[in-house]
Amino acid sequence: MSQKLITHNPDIKKLIDSGYEVRITGTYLIVGNVPYVDSDKKIQRGSLISELEWFGDKIKEQKDHIVMWAGEYP
Repeated sequence: MSQKLITHNPDIKKLIDSGYEVRITGTYLIVGNVPYVDSDKKIQRGSLISELEWFGDKIKEQKDHIVMWAGEYP
């Protein structure tokens, strides 16, 4: 997916402008650099992963709010 198409989506552009690392891999949106506190009360960074469906160059509304987490247990 081209960077131009990604930044044309206002929701994804807002994530990028807020300092998150955003990439699309296949049918997944990966939002990296998400801060969380681990069991030792230290700030860590992880990633949220969500499925994406496209309609042309637009992202379709999600069917649900299920996301996956990549990182230690927050």
